Amino acid sequence: MVKIAFLVNLNVLFGNDMINPVHHGFTFGPDDTPLEIATGILHKPKLKRSGILQCRENCCIVIYLVRGEGTYRDGLRTLSVKAGDVILRIPEVKHEITPTSNGQWVERYIMLPRTYWEGLVQAGISAQTPVWKVGLHKPLLEIWQKLDECVAQHEPSRIPEALLLAQQFLVRAWEYSREINDDVQKQLLHRVCKTLSWDTDASLSLPDIAEELGMGYEHFRKCFRQEFGVAPGKYRQRVRMQRAQCLLITSEVTVKEIAAQMGYSDAFTFSKEFKRYAGMSPLTYRQEN
Repeated sequence: MVKIAFLVNLNVLFGNDMINPVHHGFTFGPDDTPLEIATGILHKPKLKRSGILQCRENCCIVIYLVRGEGTYRDGLRTLSVKAGDVILRIPEVKHEITPTSNGQWVERYIMLPRTYWEGLVQAGISAQTPVWKVGLHKPLLEIWQKLDECVAQHEPSRIPEALLLAQQFLVRAWEYSREINDDVQKQLLHRVCKTLSWDTDASLSLPDIAEELGMGYEHFRKCFRQEFGVAPGKYRQRVRMQRAQCLLITSEVTVKEIAAQMGYSDAFTFSKEFKRYAGMSPLTYRQEN
């Protein structure tokens, strides 16, 4: 069974621009457990704290912020949001969306049945974070426009097409967010690599570095290895040994002093590690070079 759920059309003055928010929606399926799909544009000219929100149990709302900025807050985190972000209002997750007070907030949203959303998550779309850093992309806006026009027809026969367009929007948005996240992650890893190059005394904890990046240690270790071909601990060890080689050749610093500079508690442990790396003891290396 299919019903037209709602149709709202309001004219809102937005600075010098007139925008026309339209909310179209269908309910379909059994009367006792109806499903809902809807689209719309929402402009908030007087932006106030929204308070604690919670989606209905049977739906998920996907917001594509096309103008403005603010914060998303739930029981676990506070995240900044800006134009180009996708915000997920996930069922049963209490949250708060607070735009800044500049009157620029404009969002395009999609309301999906919860079961449909859960199917997309099982297929590989991540719901680990409620904010995807996507960026403003013409293909995404075009898909959303087609979806909105499809839903606005209120033709039951077009419900499969509407669901397919919604899927295309989410998959494309997820792909864009992955590209951005990969670039950001690569930049962070290179910054960590540079930091480890100077951390010759091994004073920094690798698990603490991973935590600062928002990664589990094993995931951080895996990503570092993929980017640089060696685990972070081994990379730092290699840099320490290269620094020690340089000191042995260019200075008269004792092996004990070099060991201390490299963060070793004693010369014996340092010498053992150095021989494993260079194939000879520090003294032999100094004599032969």
